Amino acid sequence: AQLKKINKVLSKKKKVHLQYKKYLNKNKSLKLISSPKYSQSNHWLNLVRLNKGKKQKNKLIKKFSKIKIDVRPIWKCNHLQRPYLNNQNFKIIKAPKMVNNCLCLPSSYFLKTQKIKEISNLL
Repeated sequence: AQLKKINKVLSKKKKVHLQYKKYLNKNKSLKLISSPKYSQSNHWLNLVRLNKGKKQKNKLIKKFSKIKIDVRPIWKCNHLQRPYLNNQNFKIIKAPKMVNNCLCLPSSYFLKTQKIKEISNLL
């Protein structure tokens, strides 16, 4: 049933991303992560890279949690999780840095412009 409305959902998710981009563009302490030019994103998730890293990330998570806005850290890399430490892994350089320096923003396709502005202003 959801496939019937996929184009509408993807369009709304792109709109959410573009609104974050608009409102966060002038903030020098963070950068909204965009997809590479050679690809086309479905905008399922909006990430911001924080200049001050892990301390800033943890502080923001607590701040947003107090006002019931769900921002999250990026999930820990699989190859660094306890059950997978003895498994095959590859030399991954950027992902561990992103775990420390990035934050997942609310990205629901039904997110209203006013909420995006509020989140952007709080950041």
